[in-house]
Amino acid sequence: MRSNLKPVLLLFGATGQIGTLIAENLRDNEVLELRVASRKQKKSAELAKQYGKSMYIDLDNSRSFSQALHGVNRLFLLTGYLV
Repeated sequence: MRSNLKPVLLLFGATGQIGTLIAENLRDNEVLELRVASRKQKKSAELAKQYGKSMYIDLDNSRSFSQALHGVNRLFLLTGYLV
């Protein structure tokens, strides 16, 4: 159980142009807890250093959803996802 009552936002696309702008603006937000999602496991550690918490999620593999979405109650996903 989380120790704070802030809503948790999971942001997809934090390495893209729009996602980076959103992540940078929300990184120090006191109203919500920011988590960023990456479909590349190697990027997760780097993103965690930048934004606090990073989750690996493979949008082509629904088995990765449960852990990444645990505790999340807000989501930002820009359409146009391609592999």
